[in-house]
Amino acid sequence: MLSHIESDSIYAAIIDIFTHIPLGLRIMAAVSHLLPKLLRKRVSDVTGNWRWYCCGEQYWGKITLIQLGSKISGSFQDERTNVGGGITGSVEGNKVKFTRRWSKMKQHYTLALSPNGKTLRGDFQGPHDPRFGTEFSATRVNLPVAKKRTPP
Repeated sequence: MLSHIESDSIYAAIIDIFTHIPLGLRIMAAVSHLLPKLLRKRVSDVTGNWRWYCCGEQYWGKITLIQLGSKISGSFQDERTNVGGGITGSVEGNKVKFTRRWSKMKQHYTLALSPNGKTLRGDFQGPHDPRFGTEFSATRVNLPVAKKRTPP
C-alpha cells in the first residue's frame, strides 16, 4: 500500500502530466468519460390504461399502470374470469418487466414497448391454461388515470 506521501507525489505527477496535455485532448477525455452516461437508454413512460389480450385471445382485460422513474405499479384485471391483481415491476429503455400477483399466484411478464409507445408485446411465465400459449399484447387506451394525491 502506498504511504500518504507517495500517493501525494503520484497525484502531483498526474496533475503535472495532465496540464501538459493539449486542451482538445482533455476535452475528448472528459467527453469519452461522460458519453456512456449520455447515451444510456431513456426510460419510456408506460403510465396509463391498457387493454390487453393473451393466450390466443382467450383472456382479456385492463391494466392500469403508474410509473415513478423506472419503477411501475398498478392493477391487472382479467375481464373474462373477473379476477384482479396487483402489478409491480420496472421499465428499462423499451423493456417492461412486471409481476402480476393475485391470491397466492403470480405471473412474470417480459414485454417490449413499440417505438410509438402504444403497444406492449411479449409473453409471461407462471400459471396458465396449458391449452393456450403465453403470448401477451396490450394497447394503450385513452382513459384518465387516477394520480396519487399528496396531502396539503
